[in-house]
Amino acid sequence: MSEGVKRRTKRTAANQESRVKETKDDFDKKDQQRGVLSSLVFGIISLIWSLVKIALCTILLLYIAFVIIMYSSPAARELIIYLHPLKNPFQDLSKPGSFGLPDNTVNFYIPGQAGKLGAWDIPGKHVAKMQDSKADKHSHLKDGSPVFLYLHGNAYTRGTGHRIGLYKLLSSMGFHVVTIDYRGFGDSEGKPSELGLIQDGLSAWKWIRSQSPEAPLYIWGHSLGSGVAGGVAKALCDEGSPPYGVILEAPFNNVWEGAVKHPITVPFRFLPYFNETVLDEVKEVFRTDKRLADVYCQILILHDRDDEIISFELGKKLYETAKNSRQPDADPIKFVELNGHHGHKMIFQSEKLPGLLRDFVKTK
Repeated sequence: MSEGVKRRTKRTAANQESRVKETKDDFDKKDQQRGVLSSLVFGIISLIWSLVKIALCTILLLYIAFVIIMYSSPAARELIIYLHPLKNPFQDLSKPGSFGLPDNTVNFYIPGQAGKLGAWDIPGKHVAKMQDSKADKHSHLKDGSPVFLYLHGNAYTRGTGHRIGLYKLLSSMGFHVVTIDYRGFGDSEGKPSELGLIQDGLSAWKWIRSQSPEAPLYIWGHSLGSGVAGGVAKALCDEGSPPYGVILEAPFNNVWEGAVKHPITVPFRFLPYFNETVLDEVKEVFRTDKRLADVYCQILILHDRDDEIISFELGKKLYETAKNSRQPDADPIKFVELNGHHGHKMIFQSEKLPGLLRDFVKTK
């Protein structure tokens, strides 16, 4: 074999050996990369699973703590009814204009039995802004337009979004609105209780009457406020000075049935003695179904079938009970079912509402 052939043979063998080595190196690199990737994926999965376990353990511990507190503390059970500590610390209730209300909205304070009650007076849209700072800022309450005393539900303040939406609607229709924060809510003093909230509603009513003895004065209660409104209306009817009418928005018939069907109680209903220990003590709290028997002014009940907080059926049950228990000569009671997907808080957005309100105000 010639030298040239031998050299070519050696080069060919060397090239093949080099390619084999490169191929092996490539396989080794890919195996290494796959190993790193597998380790990374496994690490991520392990981290996620660890976080899930921590979250589940935290939820379980919170659940156990909540159960212990609810079983052992009457104060905690009462707190769940009112949720009054919930508020936005960055809101200044003394500046209603910052909530998007008209410039002539007045922030003021009503003397209550437990201390001052924060309040707003929102004039109807026809009321011009006063130029004289010394003028009576509440004089519009005497102009003969309907006045609504609005009693809000639990949690937060008179400045909460859906409540603002209703004030604006009523004002746009030419109605005046006076709304308060009950004792312990918002910037009001005191601690809430069933009787206390009703007393606060009566204090607001008396204040309005001190400003305008003859105004067509209505009560509007939403959610928990419907229970307050029922108590205020009964007290006024017992005195012989009934409101012109009462509107109950998304009401319950009583707190006990409202709690039994409330979403917050779903995780606890199966627990032993939950009803007897936690719920039974509120069986006689805010018994609107009993109080409306003595309310002889006209009543309008509004409830959306999609209410996710207070069952539509409870509003219907309240209506049926009141219709059958009120005196034959009492003014009419009407139930309006809304199917517009307004839920618990957004009935003010219903296209039906302005017409319903005009008819209700005209009825008197």
